[in-house]
Amino acid sequence: VVLATGLFVTMADPGGEPMTFSKRIPARSTNINRICRVNEVSRQFCHMELTVEEAYEELKRIQKEILYKPWMKLAGIIGISVSFIFIYGGDMTRAEFAAIVVKALGLTPAAADRFTKILRLNDFSTTAFCGFVVAFSAMLIQELCPFKVSGDVMIMSAIMYLVPGIPFTTAARDTINGDYAAGSARMLECIVVALAVAVGV
Repeated sequence: VVLATGLFVTMADPGGEPMTFSKRIPARSTNINRICRVNEVSRQFCHMELTVEEAYEELKRIQKEILYKPWMKLAGIIGISVSFIFIYGGDMTRAEFAAIVVKALGLTPAAADRFTKILRLNDFSTTAFCGFVVAFSAMLIQELCPFKVSGDVMIMSAIMYLVPGIPFTTAARDTINGDYAAGSARMLECIVVALAVAVGV
């Protein structure tokens, strides 16, 4: 049984008593590439293409693999922030300046997230702190900027990186498929993240 916060495995031995193991999952993320790689290893193992030792070594390699480097993630955060300028009604005549401003705002949640990981804060505190940094820097830019810029647009564009879109979609999918335990857990996680963003802002 796999839940959002734990893994439970039961092994039945015909010659002895069944054994149950549990493992807590302290940190979670959505990595589709890793899921595909692990599924491939499990298929190969079930078809007797891999031994237990080979499957274990392959899983360890998958765990250590880094698909996206930090600078690529940072570029993605900045790209998201800049793109949402126009979705939220940013002025096209000041698009270049607004892009520079939101690029700076895109750096703030990434820097705040890195800072909170060093401090080892929990997920709620991390998200709330990132939201606070984004809102504070946006208001500061709005007050000090010689041009007329919208603090609301800057805040909304920058916090889209924090919005739990994929977990919400996964929660809806799990619930529709009848997996109510996983769906409820993920939906509650989405609500907590959204509350953390709102509290921080």
